[in-house]
Amino acid sequence: MAEKEVMQRVQILLNRGMRTILKAQYDTSIVKMLVSLNFLWFEEQMILDLMTLIYKMDKNMVPIKYLQPGRREDVHSHNTRNCLQMNRSINTGRKWVLSNGVPQYYSLPLKIRNAKCIEEFRTLLRNKIVEERDLRQN
Repeated sequence: MAEKEVMQRVQILLNRGMRTILKAQYDTSIVKMLVSLNFLWFEEQMILDLMTLIYKMDKNMVPIKYLQPGRREDVHSHNTRNCLQMNRSINTGRKWVLSNGVPQYYSLPLKIRNAKCIEEFRTLLRNKIVEERDLRQN
């Protein structure tokens, strides 16, 4: 299944969950539900989480062993089922973060990147994401 299709399916499930939480009708605006619950679109949440990970990497808040490529031999002393396939997907994800996420992180305003703590970073970035969404909708 393509990445966009998976993201759309997850968003549909989240929309259903918001309707359940708010006891809303099927025709209730998704944007209104997002605002009333203070939620982000699924894609926006993924961006927030990715930028948070890169912020932690930039500020040396991630243990170095998580950034090193290759299998972690300390988990098992023997081959486990699908370990090579899992290792490939981890390396693919690492490459994607480096090639797509890092440039996006460094395009953020300095005020956001220079936040003193994770909470401040996430708040500033979340406000920027919501502000950009509002501009796109108007």
